[in-house]
Amino acid sequence: MEVTFDDPEEYLTSVSGQYGIKKLNSITFGTNKSRYGPFGSTLKSSDPQFVYKFIPAYSFGGFHGSVYKSCLCSIGVYVRPLGFIAEPEIEIDIGSDKGEDDESTSSRSMD
Repeated sequence: MEVTFDDPEEYLTSVSGQYGIKKLNSITFGTNKSRYGPFGSTLKSSDPQFVYKFIPAYSFGGFHGSVYKSCLCSIGVYVRPLGFIAEPEIEIDIGSDKGEDDESTSSRSMD
C-alpha cells in the first residue's frame, strides 16, 4: 500500500480505522486536502474503531507498530512539535544592591 500526496502543501491530519481481537482490520489517512482509504477489510461494522487527530501544535513524525503472522497488530504515531516555546528567563538577585563583596550574601540558597 502506498499513499502519495498530490500537493506539496498537503499534510497528514488524522489516522483512523477498525481493529479486531488480534489485528488491525482497516486504516484510513486524513489530510488537510483529502481522505485516503479505508485500506483493508471493513466488512464487520461492529469492530471497535480508533481515531487519532493531530493537534495544531504537532505534526506527523512517523509510524511504529507490530506485526504477528503477517498481520499488522498495532500501530502508533510519532509526533513532533511545530515550534519551540521558550520558557521565560527569571533572574533572581540574591545579593546586596549596595555593592558588598560578602560571598555569603551572593551565594545564599533559596531553600
